[in-house]
Amino acid sequence: MRESYRKPLALFLVMTITVAGMTDYQRVDAKAKKKVKEITVQKPEISSLYLKKGEKFRIKYKVKPANASNRKVAFATSNKKVATVSAKGVIQAKKPGAAQITLKAKDGSRKKASIQIKVVKKLKPVKKLSLNKKKATLYLNGSSSEKTLSLKASVAPGSATVKKLEYRSSDNKVASVSKKGVVTAKKTGKASITAYAADGRGAKAVCQIVVENAPSNTNAPQPPGTSSVPAPTPEEPAVRIGTKVVVTTENNFRSYVTISIPLPSGVKKSDITGFRMGVDSGTDLSLRMYAGSQKQTEKELTARSTGIQDEVTGTSSVNVDGKVIPKTSHRLSIQESQSSWGKVKAGQLRLVKIPMDERARALLSDSTEETLAVCLYAHNCRPQYGFYTFQIEAGGQLHTIQLGADNVKAVDGASITFEN
Repeated sequence: MRESYRKPLALFLVMTITVAGMTDYQRVDAKAKKKVKEITVQKPEISSLYLKKGEKFRIKYKVKPANASNRKVAFATSNKKVATVSAKGVIQAKKPGAAQITLKAKDGSRKKASIQIKVVKKLKPVKKLSLNKKKATLYLNGSSSEKTLSLKASVAPGSATVKKLEYRSSDNKVASVSKKGVVTAKKTGKASITAYAADGRGAKAVCQIVVENAPSNTNAPQPPGTSSVPAPTPEEPAVRIGTKVVVTTENNFRSYVTISIPLPSGVKKSDITGFRMGVDSGTDLSLRMYAGSQKQTEKELTARSTGIQDEVTGTSSVNVDGKVIPKTSHRLSIQESQSSWGKVKAGQLRLVKIPMDERARALLSDSTEETLAVCLYAHNCRPQYGFYTFQIEAGGQLHTIQLGADNVKAVDGASITFEN
């Protein structure tokens, strides 16, 4: 009897130990599994892609973390008639139209990424993209013009199908960028702003941004030959030194003044990189500058630009007398205008900086005379405004010009007086 009980008891113990062992193993194995946290599309580099009818394109992507237990991805298309996608991520453009390609993790994590596909009948990709700035420094406590930077891009060829751009910042906490390419300083540090051609074919350009607390030369010693007049920081009132020129206007849209001065010793017109002056006004005003002793539109040194953005919003087709004709929808919008005009708020005494770009420097250099002549035109300044501490920036130095009746003249309804 005792022997007959021993055998079942031993078998029960073995079964219990085995089952418990399997349960522990399964629990450890389940805990070791890592879910997908992110799927990133690497090619195309942006979320949109234009393809020509009949073209193939292979998606490149990355799954994070690298040690995820199941890194497999499923591909799907929202419109098989426009574009199909294989199990290996190869897109086949079928006919003009729009479709969304989705990449979804197969591990049940529900992580996914998507690409907006636009198929067109003919496509001329952007080959080269360049920006007006490759590097720039912005200042957190500077004026609005020194806290922000407007990037302008040039697209080649000019006949490219899609001229729209997409901007991205490598660190939005340091510098953010708008859809129109306006960079804004957020905190000190470095960031890369990249402009991508929206056709998704790989053309891009980069501007390196450095954000600082204040202009680096705020308290720096003046180099030899530089005027001893301190260069005030943009957030501070301008330093008033010397004679103030008070301009009274009768005709707000025509009156201006001319300044004719000899060039500082050793300075050529082509060396000039900008002008500075202290300005105050009873009203908000915009200050513009022209080369020469007469205000001519084609010789404006300050600049303002307004662009038109052409965005392709969709493609379709219409049937005309039995013939299928592709149709593309566009949305035209006016881009934010940018200018280098000097801006002054009513009742403020401010330093106005007028930078000279290559175009402006070429206009200044047009004359071989030793005398430098410029026109100042203040818009919305009636009845009067004042300026003083007129300085020329050249070769990294500031040259202060004394103003007086011998070098400042009123034109077209303006009158001037001088205050010491």
